[in-house]
Amino acid sequence: MTGNFHILLLASLTGLAALAASGCGTPDASTPAPTPPVAESHEIGITAAYPEFEPSSITITRGQAFQLSLSSMDPSHIFRIDELGIDIVVGGGETVTREIKVDRVGTFTFFCAVPGHREAGMEGTLNVVEG
Repeated sequence: MTGNFHILLLASLTGLAALAASGCGTPDASTPAPTPPVAESHEIGITAAYPEFEPSSITITRGQAFQLSLSSMDPSHIFRIDELGIDIVVGGGETVTREIKVDRVGTFTFFCAVPGHREAGMEGTLNVVEG
């Protein structure tokens, strides 16, 4: 019985090696990779922890709606982008989510509007690019 087991094991390993060598299961150049579906809206998380936002730079596509999820790790913060009229207040230890859609290409500065926070360096950039 031991001899038959070794023959079966050898045959199985040989078959697996042949499948691997033939490229079975791996796409070739003529098979396009599947394209992930494009979401109508996606979420971007920002953490406010004095004296910074993390991340401090965000890039989005013009006209694409997204959910901005703002979390405060300490007392209240105010996320503001003057040029876009965005003003989001988040209490200490809370998370606030707002849908945002920007229809202009450009680089916009976001900052914490709590007195003294921006001056301490609590700001970042929102980059809006053409899609």
